[in-house]
Amino acid sequence: MLPNNAMMIMAGSPLLYLLFYAIMDKKHSSNSRAELDASETIESQTNLTWKEKVSAAGQILPLVFALFVCFVSEYIIIQAVITTMAFPSAPFPPRVHYRYYIFIFLSGEFMARSYLAVIASLKPSLVNVFAIRKVWILSLMLFGELIFFTLAAWYRFLHDVWIVFILIFAAGLEAGAAFTNAFVVVSETDARIKEFAMGFATIGMGGGTFIAGVLGLLMEPIIRDHCLLVSDVGDYCFTRPFSGWNQTIAC
Repeated sequence: MLPNNAMMIMAGSPLLYLLFYAIMDKKHSSNSRAELDASETIESQTNLTWKEKVSAAGQILPLVFALFVCFVSEYIIIQAVITTMAFPSAPFPPRVHYRYYIFIFLSGEFMARSYLAVIASLKPSLVNVFAIRKVWILSLMLFGELIFFTLAAWYRFLHDVWIVFILIFAAGLEAGAAFTNAFVVVSETDARIKEFAMGFATIGMGGGTFIAGVLGLLMEPIIRDHCLLVSDVGDYCFTRPFSGWNQTIAC
């Protein structure tokens, strides 16, 4: 029942957004409301030309590509690769592995997406110190984890689920940090193009998620079928409950 309880706890975690917003210090909002309204009025009077939009897109294109790589790597890892990795030495059945994987990954992602907000509430002057503006570093780290997990799933050289736990937690931290710091980078662009840049940056996220879904549909069956060829116990080739496939479904 422990994995079920963990999933129920995570299901209610979005309510924390409302709680934290309620207790958040909003003085900065009221103090700068007039200045924001004035600046927004001025900006709304002038629209970006196509030339300016192309220039702005080119300015943040490296960030968009970094986000694309991050989201492709993240979703392939959690939806198509670790779904084929279960371990006989683990103290829980194969179908429970994925629940632990997702819980640990989302825990790391939640922490990384929140760390700048926590720092800002404690000491705002440190935000610039801990912000990671080179998002491409995080994307390379995630891509490296994708390669490692793919090789591990194919060659089955990992024999301890705790190693996967550590690495999947690190992947969650990297994915969450990439998401958070991407918007830090966008927020530092020129005020005139900031709104356009914010919207353009989401192309990397949406595109990465879509491509990961397509590639995942192709990769997971291939890795799983290969696992069945080299493994003595087919149950350890698929970690998600799947009626008719995993014999531990009734456990």
